[in-house]
Amino acid sequence: MTDQTPTPEPAGRRTAARRRFSPTALLAVLLPLLTVGALALVQPEAEVAVGQAAEEVPVVQADLVCPPALAADAELAVAPAGELDDGTAEIDDGNGEPSDVELRSDAVTPLTGRDDAAFVRAQGAVAAQLLASRFQPEGLAATECPVPRPTSWFTGVGADADHASVLELANPDAGPAVADVTVLGRNGPIDVPELRGLTVQGGRTVSVDLAQAVPTRSELTIQVVVSRGRLGATMADEVPELGTREATRDWLPSTVEPVTEQLLLGLVGGEGEDTLTLANPGEDEARVEVRIVTADASFVPEGQEEIAVAPGTVETVTLTDQLRRQIPDGALGLQVTSSTPVTSGLSSVVEDDLVHAAPVVAVGAPMTALVPPGESSVRLAGAAGAGVVVVESFDDGRSLGEERLELTEGSGGAIDLPEGTSLVRITPRRTSVAASVVTTGNGATVVPVGDLVRTALVPSVRPGLG
Repeated sequence: MTDQTPTPEPAGRRTAARRRFSPTALLAVLLPLLTVGALALVQPEAEVAVGQAAEEVPVVQADLVCPPALAADAELAVAPAGELDDGTAEIDDGNGEPSDVELRSDAVTPLTGRDDAAFVRAQGAVAAQLLASRFQPEGLAATECPVPRPTSWFTGVGADADHASVLELANPDAGPAVADVTVLGRNGPIDVPELRGLTVQGGRTVSVDLAQAVPTRSELTIQVVVSRGRLGATMADEVPELGTREATRDWLPSTVEPVTEQLLLGLVGGEGEDTLTLANPGEDEARVEVRIVTADASFVPEGQEEIAVAPGTVETVTLTDQLRRQIPDGALGLQVTSSTPVTSGLSSVVEDDLVHAAPVVAVGAPMTALVPPGESSVRLAGAAGAGVVVVESFDDGRSLGEERLELTEGSGGAIDLPEGTSLVRITPRRTSVAASVVTTGNGATVVPVGDLVRTALVPSVRPGLG
């Protein structure tokens, strides 16, 4: 008999069978792998550099550009603006090896026999206090030696036989510098191709006689833009000899840019003629109001109407009648206010001597100026608020005394300086005020007083973005 009972499988063995993976199980395995791979391919977002302001640091090197003398026997004067333990300045007029000049606190060092353009340099602590001026004793004239600037404006420039101006461009560096000169006239901009791309070699000075470059009978306004290197720009101004009239010279002051409010401070009394020149480099007509400034007020002179200056043009206005009778009554200067930015300049021929009022701005820090030889006074105007100003006079390092003047908003005044003053320091307290020095004697001249460039900006340099 056959046994049909099935033989049992050994314990622990499973029946061999095919198994299928479900879609859910497949996704459960693949999705984490794909996610990890995608994250590995993603680049982190580049960090965006946040703008960082330039760092303000003390000036450690200064270069001043002094123009050539207007005539023989000119004087070059150098001094520090404040207290100084010790220091030297280097004078280079291109005629030999540069020479060193010892500087002392509150003392002016006069240098004679240097009639050519000169560069005055200083390094270290004295750089932030360096002052230099050029004085012309004959027919008294004076100008501060400016620092090289990228842009300079000269308003009231002459280019004919009755009024002639010469532009001086001086390069204090070793490499060449390039400037473009723009000319505005009564009827608009004047195209002068030879004044574009003017090249000045290192350590040299280029003179541009405007009567030769752009002869015209009307007053001009000149803009100098330095496109390469550094240049110091100054303007020698002259009313030439004509018949019985003797020649008279002075330096025409510059401004940095057109503005809507400009204070021209420093009026000289006596018989004279006064011409206000206005230039509008913009595209809109400028409406200009002229006010006479006194110690405690400002007012529009009788009969003086608002002046319209067309776009891109220069306008001249004779103010002799309005100014000459106000100066004995305390007129200090002119306030020029316009609807759009303009440049302005006031030139006067007083007792046959050419004088330019100084364009100035109010400053709240101590100001120091070198004083030309003669009888001098400090003119103050446009105080920002109530305060006091201290005016201290020096000669050869010693104080000659000080004067104090109480100020209210918009006020000013005049303070006579002691005989022999060669340096003056003006210190406003709790306010700001504009100042100039008026000197008379063998003629007359006006010196603007302002704040020095005591700090420089160092840009923050960082790697660029990829």
